[in-house]
Amino acid sequence: MHRAYGQALGLTTVPAVAAETVPLRDPLLALSSALRLYVIKVIAHRDDDKPETVALADRLLRPLAAWTGKSPKSNLDSEPPPAPRPEPVPAPAPAPAAG
Repeated sequence: MHRAYGQALGLTTVPAVAAETVPLRDPLLALSSALRLYVIKVIAHRDDDKPETVALADRLLRPLAAWTGKSPKSNLDSEPPPAPRPEPVPAPAPAPAAG
């Protein structure tokens, strides 16, 4: 059953041509730059003396403020921060001497 399914999907042989890798760094940097520019433009338009501009800026930035996605690395060129070291546990106090 499994063999027939693998053959039907073409998963039982190694492809003659290796799959092409797609570089993601450049598009990711372009997206980051575009988002940064967008936020700067929205904030530059906001005027605290004009409530309509405050409301518009809040509405435009709401999707970014609600975004909870996490990047696997905070900086594309750096290693993740090391795990925090556990605090040492103090040694138990010696038992009083019987006397």
